[in-house]
Amino acid sequence: MGGIALKIAIGGFLVWLSAQMGNFADEILLKVRESVQASELLEIDRFVAYQSVFGDDASKKARAPKDQAEFESIVAEWVTASGGRSVTKDRWGEPYVYFRVPTKDPRTVHYLITSKGPDRKLGTPDDIVVEREDDHATINRDPEKIADSAMERKQQLDREVAKRVNDLLQEAKKTPPPKDPESNRELVELLKQL
Repeated sequence: MGGIALKIAIGGFLVWLSAQMGNFADEILLKVRESVQASELLEIDRFVAYQSVFGDDASKKARAPKDQAEFESIVAEWVTASGGRSVTKDRWGEPYVYFRVPTKDPRTVHYLITSKGPDRKLGTPDDIVVEREDDHATINRDPEKIADSAMERKQQLDREVAKRVNDLLQEAKKTPPPKDPESNRELVELLKQL
C-alpha cells in the first residue's frame, strides 16, 4: 500500500470510527434511558404497593387501584418527575398502562404497570413491565442488566476499534517510506493522531 493509499485507508478508518461513535452514543443513551425508566418504574410500584396496603387509613383493607384513573391519582400524589415531567408518564412521554389482575380475594394486591418503551407501542419486546402480587414484585427488564448490556457493547466497540487500528498499523509497517520527506512527516502526524 503506497503513501496515498495508506492516507486513504486512515481517512476511511476515521470516517468509520466517527460513524461508529455516533451510533454507539445513540445506543448507550437509549440503554441509559431504559435503565433509568426500569428503576423509576420499580419506585412507582413500591409507592403504589405501599398506598395499596396502607394508604391514608391504616384500618382499610388492602387492595390494588381499581383502574387507570385511580392508579394515576395515586402516582400523581407522588413527587414530580425530573425535568417537570408528569410522573404518570414514562421517559418517552407516554402514560403508564395500569392493569389490575382479577383475583378471587379482593384483598389480594395483583397488578401490572407497563412503560411502552422506546417504540411507544404496547405489547412489544421493548416494553418494561412490573408485576406486583402482594408483597412481591418482578420486572421483565432488570435495570442493572440493561446497564450491563451497555457496558458489553462498549467493550465490543473497543475491541473493534483496536482490531482496525492494529490492522492499519500492520499495513503501515509493510508500506515503504515515501521518498518525499514532506509526505513522510504527514504520514507520521496521521499515525500520531491514531
